[in-house]
Amino acid sequence: GAVDGPRRVDAPLRKNQIQGGERIVRVQSDGKPAATLFRPVSRHGPATLVEAVLETGRTHQIRVHAAHMGHPLAGDGKYGDALFNRSMRAHGLRRMFLHAHMLEFADPASGEPVNVSAPLDDELRGVLDSLDEITAVGHRVVHGGDKYSSPVIIDEQVLEDIRSFAHL
Repeated sequence: GAVDGPRRVDAPLRKNQIQGGERIVRVQSDGKPAATLFRPVSRHGPATLVEAVLETGRTHQIRVHAAHMGHPLAGDGKYGDALFNRSMRAHGLRRMFLHAHMLEFADPASGEPVNVSAPLDDELRGVLDSLDEITAVGHRVVHGGDKYSSPVIIDEQVLEDIRSFAHL
């Protein structure tokens, strides 16, 4: 279902190598500690834009934690939902909906905090607008069953506030 409020995912992550040499990250008890806070930002038809705040910085952390909650990122070919991704292509999504909205880190020379932010690009904004148009005319995206009735959009931020597009 939809994410009504903040959700914290505290699940250890482990890198694994699968056949063919491809790396995949999984939630596993013997993995490295990892925590992500997901906060809903806005609803867009059958999807929700959320902010992901990283408490740790593991490989594929946002993607794996979102999928672990049952709400994979839109357009994520590795950890996502193929049916949902296909339906999102009809709304103009041509890549994973993951956007580093804000980045905060310490300057290596001075130790002073550095904050960088970037607005959502035109392509991803267009996907949200397309989803809003469907809602405005009273239609909904068909995902093939109740399991897919409430996808999410995540808008990510690295180290502090990361935004992305997921299936929440």
